[in-house]
Amino acid sequence: MIELFLFFLGLLLFYNYYWKRRHFPPGPPPLPILGNLGSVASPRPKYQVFLDWSKKYNGIFTIWIGELPCVVICDYALMHSALVKDHAEALSGRYQFVEHLNAIRVEVASLLKRLEEDEKTGICDIIGRFDACIGSVINNLLFGYSFEGSKLREFLELKKNIQELFIHINKSPTILYMNFPWLKHFPYFKRYFEDGVYLNKKIFDFLEQQIKEHEKNIDFNSETTDFCEAFLKEIKHQEEIHGPNKDNYSYVQLKNVCYDLWLAGMETTATTCQFAIIYLLNHPEVLKRAQKELDAVVDNDRLVTMDDKSQLHYLQAVVSEVQRAINLLLFNISHKALDDVVIDGHLIKKGTIVLPQISCVLYDEKVLFIEINVIIIFG
Repeated sequence: MIELFLFFLGLLLFYNYYWKRRHFPPGPPPLPILGNLGSVASPRPKYQVFLDWSKKYNGIFTIWIGELPCVVICDYALMHSALVKDHAEALSGRYQFVEHLNAIRVEVASLLKRLEEDEKTGICDIIGRFDACIGSVINNLLFGYSFEGSKLREFLELKKNIQELFIHINKSPTILYMNFPWLKHFPYFKRYFEDGVYLNKKIFDFLEQQIKEHEKNIDFNSETTDFCEAFLKEIKHQEEIHGPNKDNYSYVQLKNVCYDLWLAGMETTATTCQFAIIYLLNHPEVLKRAQKELDAVVDNDRLVTMDDKSQLHYLQAVVSEVQRAINLLLFNISHKALDDVVIDGHLIKKGTIVLPQISCVLYDEKVLFIEINVIIIFG
């Protein structure tokens, strides 16, 4: 019995530490089943974990999310070569961004007014005001109204659910069952799966309520005022031409698109603004210089517009530095190899996940030649 146990243990170790890794760039040894999630989920700053691995493995290495291999590129030269110069198509990804600047300016003006009112009382909840402003921008685009008055409680509940969901999806058991759905049937993972379902349901309940309200009140002959209304009109238009079609402009699609826009837009933007406030409060000289530039370019009776951007060089640098210094996500957006490619002498086979870990580049002294972990003092 002991001999049989030792045989299977040796077989498991051989497979885990050699066989499954033999065609990938070297990297930190993974644990069976868990992979490197234990290291990634450690209390240390996530970018520091990747920086240490980058130095040890010369900028390119493989980590394992459970049993899923992921080739990570942390070196700037390798990243540029892989994604721009040599293999742009083979490792390509496509993302789009749509601007609606007027809606943003309206909410910013409302935010500034509320902050001025708060200042008179001596108590100013800047973070809460920023969150409500960002949420109102998103909700205005999607459903045509801001979170004001009695609607503010609605936003606070939605914001709470989104925050809890972001915390949930960054937990190691959640990452594991998302990559290996069969794990959700085991009691330990089932609890995390059910928590995720519950949080997602609360967010989808809000979205479904908004869509139903639009369906009830929509005037198909009036001018379109928001995304949901435009989508509902297009559903009707497509049904008139092609008949009912669940695969093209469906209610499920509308709900999922609204979900993506809410989750992608809310937490990332709010966190960026919070860090910007913290950095500027800790570096009043940077704040003073940015304000001086704003005063010189923008009149006191109007808000900043995109037309001013070309003249606000220092402010652009401050914004870029804030975005460099923060680390929003545990992992960056991943790519997938569409063909076999060779990166730094390593064969990356078709279908392999490739992760350009941009946070490592943004904290790389070789690229930036600056002191790390503090905001740049431009000057």
